[in-house]
This record gives sequence, C-alpha cells and structure tokens, in this order.
Amino acid sequence: MVDKKELEKKLCRLMDEISEIEGLIALDNKGTLLVGQTITEMDKAAIGKAAFETFSKAKALGKATAKGGIQAMNLTLEKGSCCIVGNDSLIIFSLQGTDAANSIALILRSIKACLS
Repeated sequence: MVDKKELEKKLCRLMDEISEIEGLIALDNKGTLLVGQTITEMDKAAIGKAAFETFSKAKALGKATAKGGIQAMNLTLEKGSCCIVGNDSLIIFSLQGTDAANSIALILRSIKACLS
C-alpha cells in the first residue's frame, strides 16, 4: 500500500530540487491518480490516464520481446519530454521542458528513487 502523504512529500521535494521538472503525477497499478502537481494548470487525470496506457503498452512490448518488464521510459516531445517509471504497485510520470535535455538521466534516477 502506498502512503499518499509520504509520496506527495517526495514528489514535492523532487520538484524543488530539479527545477526543470514541470509536473509529477503518481498512479497506482490500476491507473488511479494518487497525487499530482504541475507548475501550470493541466488536466492531471487525462495526463495520468495517457501515461498509464503508454506504460502498459510498453509492458506488453517487454513481455513480447522476452527482455523483462518495463522499468523506465523517456519520450521526447516537440516542446519538452516526459519520463515514466514504475514497478508492480506505482507509476510516476514527469513532464519537463526543452531545457531538461541534459538532466534526463538525473530525473529518471530521482523518480525511480521515489518508487521505494
């Protein structure tokens, strides 16, 4: 069981520490929004749903290739990027602007640390 308050503290701290992160959204393993925050008003539920669907499809790809389950992914977008990491109980999505290109490895590592 995920402690929402503790998770929210971790995500707030992460957004404070890595200024390139514009949003963080956490979902349970069924795609239910647990916590989320963005620097501008965004539809967190819609983003969470899309992130969950994307991560689920990537899980299927990992299974089909016999390389194991998906752990993390980074998607380059026209105006930035997003990262999705997950385990059996939690999925975390991050949104970054174009200025984060050199920080993706740090962002992925930091988000993975929030899973535990």
